[in-house]
Amino acid sequence: KRWDETKDLSNRERIGGSRKTTTEQDEIIIGVVRQHVDEGLTSQKIQEQVKGDDINVNARTIRRRLNEAGFRYLKLLQKPLLTEHHQKKRLAWSKSLLNYNWNRMMTTDETVFRLHDVKRLFWQTS
Repeated sequence: KRWDETKDLSNRERIGGSRKTTTEQDEIIIGVVRQHVDEGLTSQKIQEQVKGDDINVNARTIRRRLNEAGFRYLKLLQKPLLTEHHQKKRLAWSKSLLNYNWNRMMTTDETVFRLHDVKRLFWQTS
């Protein structure tokens, strides 16, 4: 039908809403995520932080900008276990301190026990 009318099959210009952020504002949003990468910021918290920079956009827009920049909202990646090399170095360090005067050292031991699985999500780059 379009060929009969226009003799052209190339893609037409898309109609949609105008972009709500500039490239500078996009960089500010991405910068906030990079500064607070270990805090597990949600898009709502990012929205609150960038309001001070006169960026008044919806949290959904922030998610779109982060997805465009290659970020994904995922469970925190697991840290690799100790390799055999690390284990040997740790054992050697422990043996070197075997005869150390531990009376002059104060130690503490803290461990976190979780009763339920906490599914914390973080913005991460692919």
